[in-house]
Amino acid sequence: MARPENQALGMVESRCLRVLMDINDIRGTKYARTAFSKRGIDISNADVRVQHGICFVRGLLKPMPRWNINSVKAECEHIASIIRRSEVVKDVVLECTYKEDYFKK
Repeated sequence: MARPENQALGMVESRCLRVLMDINDIRGTKYARTAFSKRGIDISNADVRVQHGICFVRGLLKPMPRWNINSVKAECEHIASIIRRSEVVKDVVLECTYKEDYFKK
């Protein structure tokens, strides 16, 4: 629960870490995670977060099962351009590795 003085500033207090985060960073993180999921990119082994309006993607990105994605890198760059169009995210940094043929035999 946010304290009244922090709520007026647009800050949210995390329950587990007791860290104040900007509400726009929380919205941007949710937007970025949703954008990757809608496009069939598995981000379970990646860290996706927005800090000060910049979206950082670190870790391993791979296609979800039963999604026909030819190039994970090209798809991630397309998703990054979609995320940049958001009003809460200014830039996207992709510091990740791509697993292209994860489900192909």
